[in-house]
Amino acid sequence: MVRILLLLPLLGLAGSNPVEVNETIIGGRDCKPHEAQYQVYVTDGEDRSVCGGSLLSSSWVLTAAHCDSPCLKVYVNIHDRDVIKHKDVQPFYVKSKTDPGYNQKTKVNDIMLIKLKKKVPSPKIVKLPTECRNYPDKAPEGKDLLLSGWGRLQGENKAKPSKLQCVKIQKAKCPEGSFVTSDTFCAGTGNQKSSSGDSGGGLVLTEKNEVYGVVKAGWPSDGLDRLTRSSWLSSHDKCRSKWDTTLDKHP
Repeated sequence: MVRILLLLPLLGLAGSNPVEVNETIIGGRDCKPHEAQYQVYVTDGEDRSVCGGSLLSSSWVLTAAHCDSPCLKVYVNIHDRDVIKHKDVQPFYVKSKTDPGYNQKTKVNDIMLIKLKKKVPSPKIVKLPTECRNYPDKAPEGKDLLLSGWGRLQGENKAKPSKLQCVKIQKAKCPEGSFVTSDTFCAGTGNQKSSSGDSGGGLVLTEKNEVYGVVKAGWPSDGLDRLTRSSWLSSHDKCRSKWDTTLDKHP
């Protein structure tokens, strides 16, 4: 299963437990052209793959804090990552990064917002859940949640796919003794999961176009994905309709 960072409550983005994501989406398929259009491709200064992310607005990207690297660049509207080799495909550069204090040792607060220097024209975005104050505590039970990314297809020695991969997973029971606390939940199965190549990607309820989690870092143990919630952005306690305005107050 995939380890993921829960984004609830709304604008309470996430601190989390130690867990690890593998290097791949296993049991997935090529995404259809219209699927996961909010997915972005995050690279370092040399265009080496770093992580995935989710476009929340024309200016803001949600990803994992352990994806941070000097000179991050963000590519949008990329279904096939090979297109970034073309000179006419330009990245969006990062203006600033905001996180709640990621602890590299414990993997707590493995979540980050990236603000882009320029706005993405006509962005295909994913939303945060629409509640304003009475936030749900967890992702919906029994619902298919879409995970996407460019992680390795199978195992450490397999090449990463050029085309964006999609897999549908559901919330799952976390095994005992698996570094899970009350603010964390699990998703996926042993045959359908993500990995570090997919880190930072969002877990999305497609019927509402809402993102519930972010693939996070940690230690491999049981193949589960984790999702965690916290009150990181609770100081920006606004409804989703004011999301852009609220975030744009950041430098």
